[in-house]
Amino acid sequence: MRLLAAFCMLCCFISISLAQPTLKNLKIENLVNPVGLDVTQPRFSWQLESSKRNVIQAAYEIRVSDNATSIVKGTIWNSGKINSDQSVFVNYGGSVLQSAKQYFWQVRVWDNSGKPSAWSTTQSWQMGLLLPADWKAQWIQAGFTEDTVNRPS
Repeated sequence: MRLLAAFCMLCCFISISLAQPTLKNLKIENLVNPVGLDVTQPRFSWQLESSKRNVIQAAYEIRVSDNATSIVKGTIWNSGKINSDQSVFVNYGGSVLQSAKQYFWQVRVWDNSGKPSAWSTTQSWQMGLLLPADWKAQWIQAGFTEDTVNRPS
């Protein structure tokens, strides 16, 4: 009897997990985990996957953090639940992004029966150098040292 009850609970758990929508192909500006992004308001995209038929997205929520461990708090931006089927080029709506900084993001969706997905895997992107002042470099040339370049003639 206990074995039958355990089997029934396992089957119920499996059917619930399979019915839950999942997210795949997470991208930002059509790229997976890009480095050197120069778009100040990047756009997020994802695809909904479900084992059930006729499942569509009814809402989404995106959260962004500057630390992978604090992603749960969405410290940089949290869109809140947005009632929309949009899943391509969803605009970032948070504070100004900083040059050369790495950001982390996740998304979850609700399907047309109101069932939420789990949060997606954590994805990331790194901003490029956005302002001329961010570029710091010295000229490199073979055979010259800083002393020979700066020596008066």
